[in-house]
Amino acid sequence: MTTTATNDLHNWSTNYNYPTPFNVFMDLIGFSKEEFGLNLVIDPSAVLGYLELDYLADALKEYAQNPEEVTREVSKLLFAYDNESEEN
Repeated sequence: MTTTATNDLHNWSTNYNYPTPFNVFMDLIGFSKEEFGLNLVIDPSAVLGYLELDYLADALKEYAQNPEEVTREVSKLLFAYDNESEEN
C-alpha cells in the first residue's frame, strides 16, 4: 500500500504558513501528541476549507486502513529535512 492521500495532503499543505492542514492531520492521528507532547493546531477550522477537508478525509481513510505505514510516512515527511542535512 502506498500513502498517496497522506502525501497529497502534505504536498497541498506546503501552500500554507503554520498551522497547516497536515498539522491538523498529525493532531487527529495522535502523531503530534506522541512526538511533541501537544497538539499543534488550536482552531482547525481556521485552515480547513472544502478542498482541505477532502484531502484530510482521504488521508484519514488511508490511516484507518494502515496506521503503521501512514505513521511511518508522516515521520519520513516531517523529518526529511533533518535527514537530508545529516547526509550533507
